[in-house]
Order: sequence, then structure tokens, then C-alpha cells
Amino acid sequence: PNPTYSMAEGVRRGYAVVEFEREEVAPDEMSNVGRKEGIFPLYPEFDFYTIAAWGWAYQPIIDALDRLGMVDMEKIIVTGHSRGGQAAMAAGIFDERIAIVAPSTGGPFSLGSTRQRDPKGYRGEMDYAENFLRKNAHWYHPHYFNFVGKQNKQPWDAPTLVSLIAPRPLINFNALGDRINNALAHEVGVRAGMEIYSWMGAGDWCRIHWRGSENEYGQKGHDQGPEEFNAIFDFAEEFFFGKPRGPSTYNQAPGSDTWTFDPNEHPILKDWDVPGIDG
Repeated sequence: PNPTYSMAEGVRRGYAVVEFEREEVAPDEMSNVGRKEGIFPLYPEFDFYTIAAWGWAYQPIIDALDRLGMVDMEKIIVTGHSRGGQAAMAAGIFDERIAIVAPSTGGPFSLGSTRQRDPKGYRGEMDYAENFLRKNAHWYHPHYFNFVGKQNKQPWDAPTLVSLIAPRPLINFNALGDRINNALAHEVGVRAGMEIYSWMGAGDWCRIHWRGSENEYGQKGHDQGPEEFNAIFDFAEEFFFGKPRGPSTYNQAPGSDTWTFDPNEHPILKDWDVPGIDG
């Protein structure tokens, strides 16, 4: 999304910005639920599906960058939006060469909790497994759909995915007025992630950036654009180069100095402990 801005701003700050066409890897079509098109026929011994295929695609690109010798391999950042954000999360999980993982509005397959959501918010009472089965069954392994009607019994949630990234820096993006993702679910995922990161001695490197309902770039709702890319670069410069925190805000609602949902009113509902934090 917004490739012109992201590339121009990235180059201005000294980064190389690389994009790939994910549908050349695997088409985003329900008709491909049988995995007949894209890269799947090349790997008949595996049973991954579309999100995983897109996540895998980051690896040969990183391989090529390494062979070209044109980038600092210690400073690889991956991002993507919506289902592309889920792919970026998958890329970060499976390739530890990635230094910063920056999914944008990836829902329950990035940092959004399935178990703890605002019931009055967007998708607050949705059965994700049922919804994705009806609309995008090609995205995920069919085993996921065993949890239709019983998603709270699935053996993973946002902290599981976060722990597979930690302690590498992880920044999530969402927007007030985004009619796709549940705000409390994302903040709970980040707050749980911060506990995991703190246990690993990296507590400051799990964050969320909230965009307001409108901004100077004209962004609204479910979108990834200039504000998100500025926050990525600010975050990266803080981590890679020790620069002072830039103008981007983290872990707080727009126009506020605190979370969108008060942690005292919405404690993390968890049945696990973090050594040294929970006692």
C-alpha cells in the first residue's frame, strides 16, 4: 500500500524498500483452496496454504538481497497490511534474519486476541474460524476450521504468535475507525506481548501504533499508508541507531497519553504466568 510514499520516505532515510507481488506466489482466490495454482504444486510434500505461502515468499527475497550484497542483513524489516500483515507475521516467525516485524491490522493472526475482545467493538463477537471458512478458506490450513463454534478452545492466541517473534522488535498497527479489527483485542495482544518481552529483557520492543480516525494524509479506516511507514522508520531508527524516539506515538490512543482501553479496567485474561513478572 502507498508504495510511492513508502519508497520515497524510506530512501530519504537511507533504507532500501522492496516490494513483491504476493499473488504471483499464490492467488488470493477461494477457487485455489485445492492449492492447484501458485507455488503449491512445486512442494507436494507440504500442506501449507496461502498466508503461509506469502509468508514464505519473504525468504527468497531476503536470500537475493543477501547474495547481491546491497543491504545490511542485520537490519531487515518486514511489513504488510491486513492479510498481508498476517503474512508478514508468518515471515517473522519462520525467518530469524528478520530484525523487525511490523504487521498492519492483521487481526487474530498477528497480535489480535481471539479470547479477549470488546464485545461492542468491531468483530467483537465474531466466530473467526466460521467467518474465514465462509469467505477465505484458502488462507489457512483446514485444521483451523475444526474450531468453528469453539474458537476459544484453540491451543493458541496472540501471545503464542508474539512469543515466536520475541525478543526481536515487534510493532503492530491499527486505526480507530477500522471496521475490520477489534481494538481491545489488539491492545491485549500487545500488553501480553510486553510481558513476554520483559521476561526476555526486551520489554520496550513490543508496541502498537494507533492512527486516529483521520490524519494529514487523508487516511481513514482500514489502511496502511504514510503514518504507518513513518512509525516503522521512527521505530527502526530508535532500535537500530539509538536515536531519540521520533514523533510517532506508541501504546497510546490518538490525542491521549494512555491506552485506548484502560488496563486497570481490562486486565489481561490469561491462564499462564511470566517468570519474574507474575511471581
